[in-house]
Amino acid sequence: MSSFKTSDGCEIFYDVKGEGEPLVFVHGWSANSDIFAKQVEHFSKSYKVVVYDLRGHGRSDRRSEITEHNMTMERNATDLLELMDHLKIDKAHVCGWSMGTSILLCFIKLFKTSKLLSAAFIDMTPRLLNDESWDMGDFDALGNLEFAQLIATDWETASSEALPELFARDRNPNDENVIKVRDMMKNNIPHVMSSMWMAMALGDYRDVLPAIDVPAFLPYSNGGDMYNRKHGEYMHENIKNSTLVIFEDCGHSLFLEDPIKFNTEYENFLNQ
Repeated sequence: MSSFKTSDGCEIFYDVKGEGEPLVFVHGWSANSDIFAKQVEHFSKSYKVVVYDLRGHGRSDRRSEITEHNMTMERNATDLLELMDHLKIDKAHVCGWSMGTSILLCFIKLFKTSKLLSAAFIDMTPRLLNDESWDMGDFDALGNLEFAQLIATDWETASSEALPELFARDRNPNDENVIKVRDMMKNNIPHVMSSMWMAMALGDYRDVLPAIDVPAFLPYSNGGDMYNRKHGEYMHENIKNSTLVIFEDCGHSLFLEDPIKFNTEYENFLNQ
């Protein structure tokens, strides 16, 4: 992997494989870029594929002087912009999973769509917290605070509780993908996870959706306990030029659980 330094001094590690139109994958909370290994292998045959580790995650900067500041969606969106600028990418297809979707939506909120050829949002809600105006999030305010406290004080328990939510309900706990994600999650710093969780929970990107004027790909699960068909339908209804694909037997990590279907459907979308 290579690395570059952001404008605030954070070292971001990234990898580039293949030639063609740029295709950037943005991973989710507590994971790292290795989670897209099957997508890199597939899409690098036709695209210039870029993956990177978010600040505080994976091989990217985990120093306290970095991770005690700027752990926000806005800073992560700026990191994405600066990575594209560093690689001299004028426009790219960008695909975000989970918190990567939040980062991509924040990117669009801050910088519009002039840097995007298309956008893909994998299995995520535009708002994490439920209130009187929204019931498709993960927690109410109190539940969110309790989980954020658990992350900060007992990361082992918090990550163990979160892990099954990332897969289909019947997923074998000894499945290689479950073990892969479990090992990624273990290798994290609790205060980084807590900070990024709260940053994600504070986000509300419902008003961004109608402003998306590039083609959008919406792969959503319908076999897990985190999100389902109705989340994808909401996104589809509010993003005018969007393609919704439901993964009936998958959970939140659908691109891991059924990589052949995901890669095929995404490639078909990109080739439209």
